[in-house]
Amino acid sequence: MVEQLKKEMEDISQMKKGRLVVGSMPITGSTILPFVLPAFQAAYPDIQISLVEETSSNLESLTSNGQTDISLLSLPLREDSLVYETLLEEEIVLAVPPLHPLASSNEPIRIDQLAKEDLSR
Repeated sequence: MVEQLKKEMEDISQMKKGRLVVGSMPITGSTILPFVLPAFQAAYPDIQISLVEETSSNLESLTSNGQTDISLLSLPLREDSLVYETLLEEEIVLAVPPLHPLASSNEPIRIDQLAKEDLSR
């Protein structure tokens, strides 16, 4: 039994066997993971992957508490105990109707400009 436990621990540490709990926001779960998980599963067929979809702030807590092994989150993080690596940076665009006052701007729109806009309809 001790030898079996030792072997299982060795397999997990060498990514041969075990369970990996991945936390993801719904958007990354539907756009990024479909490309990543099949390749991972092909390379490590004996690793069972469990997916937890939550908000970024809930995933921070789950990861900090050890309920997920890794999580795909959005910055900034509020949990100081987490170590992270930026995987990608996303450009977010603002779409407005052609006659909207911001549509005529040739410069990037700053977030403080949006604070002055009435975006409700």
